[in-house]
Amino acid sequence: MVKTQKQEDTQVVETLKCSDITPDLEDQPRTYFDQDKLNALGRSIKVAGQMMPIVVKPLTGNPEYIFQLVDGERRLQASIFVGMETIRAIIRPNANFKDSVIMNLCREGHTPLEMAYVFKRLIDEFGHSVQEVADMTGRSITSVYQHLKILTLDPEVQALMDPAKHG
Repeated sequence: MVKTQKQEDTQVVETLKCSDITPDLEDQPRTYFDQDKLNALGRSIKVAGQMMPIVVKPLTGNPEYIFQLVDGERRLQASIFVGMETIRAIIRPNANFKDSVIMNLCREGHTPLEMAYVFKRLIDEFGHSVQEVADMTGRSITSVYQHLKILTLDPEVQALMDPAKHG
């Protein structure tokens, strides 16, 4: 941790070393990152500064990293790409997968397949109804059902929908 900057909505914004933060590879809702857009975001952050802090949680049991990313994967990757050593972050000790999903799905750029997997996980692992998933993600019930229907498609068809495999 480098220093505390200020209070933002009763949350302390810290300046952290990028090297102290590890992505949450297991719970990251987004699986595809457009490299050109990351490069553009990185250049923007370098010139104009970081407009929105990332969100992290303290990490225990890993001597290599101090924090795990909850929200802001694109901002972190872009900042590292342009050579920034630090990044502004809000530390939320009790953040979890649902927090990450809600923050992440409010943004655009997710593939339908990514959204389908997240919706299914919220239903299967956390016991939420389709209505609850729709409410917490700001989507309509119809949209949630349509995304879930994608998971009933043949796996080969699903693979065609994955830009990481067919970018």
